[in-house]
Amino acid sequence: MVVVPRAVVRHARASYAGLRDDDLLHVLTGAAVHDPHPHVAPDAAGGPPPHDHRRSFATRRRAHVHAQLAAVPLPLLPVLTVVFLIAAALRSLYRVATKDAVLATAELAAPVVAVLNPARMARSRALARSTRRLPRRSLRPLQASWRDVLREERDRVLARREASRVRQAPSELELAELDALATRRRLGFAALGVALVALTVARLGPLIAAAVGGQWLVGGGLLPAGADLGEVWRIVTSGWVPGGLGYPGPADPLLTLLVPVTALTGGSAQAAVAVLHLTGLLVAGAGAWFAAGAATRSVGLRWWAAVVWVAVPALHQALDEGRLGAVVAHAALPWVALGVARALGVHRRDVVASGLVGARSPHDDDAPDDAPDAGPDDRAARTAADADEHPVEAPVARGATALAVPDPTRPPPVPGVPPRDPSRARAGSITAAAAGGLAFAASVAGAPVLLPAGLLVLLAVAVVARAHRWRLVLVALPALVVAGPLVQDALSRWDAGGWRALLAEPGLPVASTAGPAWQALLALPTPPGDRGAGLARWVGDDLAAVLPYVLGAVLVLLALLALLRGAPVTRGCGWDG
Repeated sequence: MVVVPRAVVRHARASYAGLRDDDLLHVLTGAAVHDPHPHVAPDAAGGPPPHDHRRSFATRRRAHVHAQLAAVPLPLLPVLTVVFLIAAALRSLYRVATKDAVLATAELAAPVVAVLNPARMARSRALARSTRRLPRRSLRPLQASWRDVLREERDRVLARREASRVRQAPSELELAELDALATRRRLGFAALGVALVALTVARLGPLIAAAVGGQWLVGGGLLPAGADLGEVWRIVTSGWVPGGLGYPGPADPLLTLLVPVTALTGGSAQAAVAVLHLTGLLVAGAGAWFAAGAATRSVGLRWWAAVVWVAVPALHQALDEGRLGAVVAHAALPWVALGVARALGVHRRDVVASGLVGARSPHDDDAPDDAPDAGPDDRAARTAADADEHPVEAPVARGATALAVPDPTRPPPVPGVPPRDPSRARAGSITAAAAGGLAFAASVAGAPVLLPAGLLVLLAVAVVARAHRWRLVLVALPALVVAGPLVQDALSRWDAGGWRALLAEPGLPVASTAGPAWQALLALPTPPGDRGAGLARWVGDDLAAVLPYVLGAVLVLLALLALLRGAPVTRGCGWDG
C-alpha cells in the first residue's frame, strides 16, 4: 500500500458545493486557484469561506438545462426549449427581486448557452441514444415524487425554525424578569380598566340605564334608528338615500360601520348605536394604553396617555351632544397608530439584559486601593445581544483579572442560527397592518374629514420608514373603500358645493360656536357652556366651570416639561399625547 499524504481527490459535487479548501490546494500544488465568487466572505475565525452553493450555480444550471434537453424526445425539444427560455426570464426576475444579480445572469445564460451550441446538443443526444438500454420511464421508481420533495422541504423548514427558537429563547433569568414586567403591566391595565368602567358609569350612567331598559338614545346628533340588519344593508348597498322623498347618492360611511355592529347586537341598529356611543370611553382608553405601549413600556406613561386621551374635552362634548361619528373617530384613532407601529416593526417591547452583564472577577477585592475606578460610562451594562455573542468581560480595576464565564442558563449556539438580539426591532406584521386599516376605516366613517389628513400622515410615515413601507397600503385601502363613494360624489358635485360633504359629520347638525384661539390651545374646540352641568353634580358649580380649562392647561404644561427633558421617550410621549 502506498500512502500519499498530499493527494487530493477531485470530486465534482464537492467542488460544486465549495467543500474543497482552495487555500490548501494552493499550498500543496503551488497553483493559483481562481475564485469565481470573491464576494463570499470568510468566516469569523478568519479561515476559508464556508461552502456556498452559489459558487457553482451557473455551472450546475447549465448542466441541468443541457441534460434535460438532451434526454427529451425529439418532437418535444422545441417546446421544452421555449419553456426553458420563458422560465429563465421569470427566474431571473425573481433573482433580481432577491438582490442576487449574479444568479439572475446565470439563470438567463443557461438556456441561451444550450441553444447556441446545437452541435454539442446533437452529440449529447446521439450519445444518449447509443448508450440507452432501457426506456427513461424505468427511472421513475428511483426518483423522488413531488410529495417527497415537499415533505423534505417542510422538515428542513421546521428544523431551522426549531433551532432558531431554541437559540433565540431567553434564559431562565430573563424569563423571570419578563414575567415580572408582564405581571406589573397586567395589573396596570386591570386598574385602568376598572377606572374606565367607573368613569363610564359616572359619566353616562343614566344613558346606560335607559339603553339597558330598552329605550332609544335620541337627541342632539342622534336620530332614531329603528332599522334592522336587512334594512341597514339595503341602504348601504342601494345607492339611494331614503331621506325625505329620497334621492340618488352614496350612503353615509358610518352606516357601513353599523352593519357588522348591528349583526353582533342581534340585528337592531338602535342597539348598535347605543353600544358604539356608550363604550366610547372604554375603547378610547384601552386604545390609548396599547398605542402608548408602542412608544414606551413604562406603566406610568401608558396610564398618563390613556387618562389624557379619555379626558380630552372634545370627546366629552361629542358624548353630550350625541355626535356618534366624533365618538367613533376619537376611539378608533389610537388603534390606527398601534396598527401602523406594529406593521412597520417599530413598536417597543420588553428587553432585559443577560444575568451576567456587569459580572466582576472574584479577585476585584484584592486590587490596590489606589486603582482608579471605572467611570459611569464604563460601568454601563452592555445589551443582551452582546452578552449572547461574547462572554461577559466587565471592566475591572487595574491589576485584577477579568472573569469570562458563559451563561449556564442559555442553550449552546446552533450552527447557522444567529444569536438572539432583544434590542433589534421586530419584523413588521401584515395582520397589524390589516387591523390598523380597519381602525382607520372606522375613524374615517365617523369623520370623513380624517381621510385626506390620514393619507398625508401615512405618506409622511412611508417616507421616513426604514422597511415594510408597502404595508401602509393595507392601512389606507379599507378607508378608501368605505369613503370612496362619498369622495366620488363630492368630486362630481364640487362646483355645486359637494366638497362640504367631506367636512360634514354623520347625524343631525349640531349648532356650535367657535371659541377663541387660546381655548383651542387648551384642547377646547368650543366654549364649555352648559357642558359642565354634568360635572356640577360631582364637584360643584364653581369647580365644574374651570375644570375643562384645567385639564387642557395640565396637558400643555406636561407636554412642555416633556419637551425640555432629556429622555427621548418621555419627550416623544409628551407631544404624542
